[in-house]
Amino acid sequence: MLSIRPHKHSRRSFLTAGTLGLGSLALTDLLRARSLDPSVIHNKSVVLLFLGGGPPQHETFDPKMESPSDYRAMFGETQTSLPGVTFGSHFSGLARHADKLAIVRCFQNGMTSHGPATAYMASGGNSTKANLGNLYSRIAGTINPTTGIPNNVILGPRSAGAEFVGNPDYTARLNPANKLGASWGPFDPSGAGNLQSDMTLAIGTPRLDDRRTLLSKLDTLRRRLDSQQTLDSADQFTQQAFDVLLKGVARSFDLSDESPTVLAQYDTGEFQIPQSVFKKKPNKAGFENQTPVF
Repeated sequence: MLSIRPHKHSRRSFLTAGTLGLGSLALTDLLRARSLDPSVIHNKSVVLLFLGGGPPQHETFDPKMESPSDYRAMFGETQTSLPGVTFGSHFSGLARHADKLAIVRCFQNGMTSHGPATAYMASGGNSTKANLGNLYSRIAGTINPTTGIPNNVILGPRSAGAEFVGNPDYTARLNPANKLGASWGPFDPSGAGNLQSDMTLAIGTPRLDDRRTLLSKLDTLRRRLDSQQTLDSADQFTQQAFDVLLKGVARSFDLSDESPTVLAQYDTGEFQIPQSVFKKKPNKAGFENQTPVF
């Protein structure tokens, strides 16, 4: 949990975009953009659960039970809330909500390499090669100016804790280089691995404000000397880091305040990393684009 201690110690256009995927305007620019056209910001949350290589189609949404044994689900099927539509037997809970879902069974990208295929799926093939989260950040800004919460977040295995650092992490594939630039990329809370300790503020707020002023002056000087994109990106992320610390965003990633009843609904074992719980908490806090990666 974040601790600030006072002392030292249209549907068609959506489908055309392809797929939900994977931030930044300066705060003044963001506020100006929202005041000019607030209708572009709808304050809705989007979650893309990306399974890198994931379970096969016939064990999830397309059992193909009428097909030969080599092509149908090994574990059978379950009836959904839609007549004549079945899911894999492990999706009995999800099957009850099938009438609220849009299932696409016929899509393929024709690529044989995981890296380019993942990047393509994240971007929907748009001309900038940026994923949806980056595009949203370009319009809405990386940070919500009211809450300080990042608008675009990616949750890789390391977000769940240091014990999962060795697990395959394909988050970079979902956020490839694109024409928008690094300034609009997602916030990755995994950092060096220990989110909670990394987001603990060990200095008083007045001292932090002094450091912010100093950094601002240094950045002003550096901008006169260097106008490269990398510097702009660093400046954006520095501001974002301050906002994360000061406005308590770290609490959104702290599972200790969740009730045992809620945690029991998620499998947080070694092979089912608790990113699903992380997805739920930031949604409640106001994150607008999230990408848990398994």
